[in-house]
Amino acid sequence: MAGRAWHGPHSWQVPGQGSRHGVPARHDTPARLCPSIEVAVVDISVSRITAWNSDQLPIYEPGLNEVVKQCRGKNLFFSTEVEKHILSNPEFLAEGTAIQDLFIPDRVLIGGRETPDGQKAIQALKDVYAHWVPEDRIITTNLWTAELSKLAANAFLAQRISSINAKSSLCEATSADVAQVSHAVGKKIAVLGFAFKKDTGDTRETPAIDMCKGLLGDKARLSI
Repeated sequence: MAGRAWHGPHSWQVPGQGSRHGVPARHDTPARLCPSIEVAVVDISVSRITAWNSDQLPIYEPGLNEVVKQCRGKNLFFSTEVEKHILSNPEFLAEGTAIQDLFIPDRVLIGGRETPDGQKAIQALKDVYAHWVPEDRIITTNLWTAELSKLAANAFLAQRISSINAKSSLCEATSADVAQVSHAVGKKIAVLGFAFKKDTGDTRETPAIDMCKGLLGDKARLSI
């Protein structure tokens, strides 16, 4: 479960797999924007936490290194100790634009237990986001609603990808012009999985390059 543990009104812990890809970017940004709040990113992996406390961060994300160096040791800490209330706060970030997505999110989803303490924890996290996110973009729910909302969003994205791939295959089979079809329905063609290998940013020799060149040659509008 993606979430945070709270141990006071001015402290914020990120438990579980908190130091893995994408997650630290989400919590380093609040540390920068809310200097009065202590943020602790925690993980059971000692080696991973050691890397986050070093000069060589274990992941790359544009802007992340600067944020970590600015806040680490002041109000941003990396630790293996986890405690107290758990909240669900699914991420809706894109690799490569995670920092920008955090500064200007289209929505923030917070789920917590339906108990007095759980509601206090939800409000505490909501107050953190309220420093830079408009209140109408902050959605609060119970724990499982937040988790299932993230799964539903992923499923919806998968359906869109499947639809795009099916359209491309149909155009190829019928000699239809995929660019004209895309223009007729008024949408861009989304190219997902552009990298050569899953879970990497390496685009060298990726087969998607030739496909995209062909689409661009046909005047298609691509979103990679």
